Amino acid sequence: MNLHEQFKGGFTRGSGIRTEEILHDDRVTNEHVLQFLMYDANLYPCPNLSTWKPKARQAVIDLTFLCYTIIFLLYEVLDKLEERQ
Repeated sequence: MNLHEQFKGGFTRGSGIRTEEILHDDRVTNEHVLQFLMYDANLYPCPNLSTWKPKARQAVIDLTFLCYTIIFLLYEVLDKLEERQ
């Protein structure tokens, strides 16, 4: 089984209105590259950053990384709190 077959179902993160769908992009056929398309809870596609100016693109990438780090840490804290109850 190659990488594309393993990840063809994509991922779902979150729940309810916080759900994000991260779907495998089957248009990329390179056996060493996986590409995913990301959608919000309403399956509205995220913007194509490759068309943005480099400074704006990097700012969005940095902000997104920071937000995901914060969200990940919040989920970790919530999990720990649930374990204690």
